Amino acid sequence: MNVVIKGIRDALVADATLTGLIATYASAPAVFSGDFVPEDCEPAWAFIYVVSDQPTDSKNGEGRELNFDVSVWARKVDGPKHLNTIAERVRDLLHRTALTISGYEHLLSVASGPIQNEPDEALIGRTVSVRILIDKE
Repeated sequence: MNVVIKGIRDALVADATLTGLIATYASAPAVFSGDFVPEDCEPAWAFIYVVSDQPTDSKNGEGRELNFDVSVWARKVDGPKHLNTIAERVRDLLHRTALTISGYEHLLSVASGPIQNEPDEALIGRTVSVRILIDKE
């Protein structure tokens, strides 16, 4: 797992309010990254993915500017209120919050959104975008 994704995931799963709003999968909060959400996971869940990763190196060190999206999904029949509560909680947890990222000094996190995702037949979603600046330790 990418160390920055791990830092984001750790911040999300450490929050009892958020974990009380989302499903549990394999005895853990339903916060995923990688290629897919397991087919047998019940909504609601969060999915973290990298949008961009750019170097911000200087003559004094190595840095990175990363952009992530955290998409949250819930059942359409549960309505948008529950989903919006989850998405706003994700935003609150990641906006201007110090993240623990192995091997890096966390400089800044700025969260924006949530914005509405395209729904499918059974699910509705929201996405929170997060910009993170880090320097190698």
